Amino acid sequence: MELVSLLYKEEDDLLDDEDWSGWIGLEETAADNYNKFEWVSGYLFGSWYNRMNSGEPNNDSGGSGDCIEKEYNSGWNDNACTYARKYIC
Repeated sequence: MELVSLLYKEEDDLLDDEDWSGWIGLEETAADNYNKFEWVSGYLFGSWYNRMNSGEPNNDSGGSGDCIEKEYNSGWNDNACTYARKYIC
C-alpha cells in the first residue's frame, strides 16, 4: 500500500470536501537532491497537478523537509517525515 498521489485538482478537492489534512505520497527523491520531488506512484512531480503553497517547498523544518503534507483547505507544505500526521492510501 502507498500514500495517495494527487495528480489532478479534482482529487485534491475531494480531500478538501472531507476536511482532511495530512501526508500525501509526494517525497523528495534523495536526501542530497534538494527540492526534487516524485510521487510514490512513480509520476514525476510538476508534470501533473501542483498545489504547493507559495514559497514551498522551502525545507524549513531544519533541512529535513523531505515529505509533503496537504494542509486543510490550503496547499501543500514540505515537512520532516518524522512528524506525526494523518495519512491516506
